[in-house]
Amino acid sequence: MPAPRIPIVDLPEQTTIVETDFLVVQNGATTKKMEVGLLSGLGGSSVPPGGTTGQVLTKASAADQDAAWAAVPADGTKVTNVQGVSGIWSGTLAAYNAIPTKSPTTLYVIV
Repeated sequence: MPAPRIPIVDLPEQTTIVETDFLVVQNGATTKKMEVGLLSGLGGSSVPPGGTTGQVLTKASAADQDAAWAAVPADGTKVTNVQGVSGIWSGTLAAYNAIPTKSPTTLYVIV
């Protein structure tokens, strides 16, 4: 005797999911089960575990989805050579609003 069918709306809601839990995947007439942990390899975002307050996520290599946590430089290191940006302007909101024509190649920082 086959298992009884349970409507999705009658299933209990799960608020905690772990990588070894299963999802039901249906492709036409075929129904399969799939571990949740496999979803990160389907082209979605994959953030590595860990990291601490103040760290940023950076590219670890040129490979897709290869990211790592890193500390923000405390030595005042600045971003340089941003594609399409030829200058950086810094000032108050009032000073920014007073600029009659804003350049599309200038990065405006309001402080």
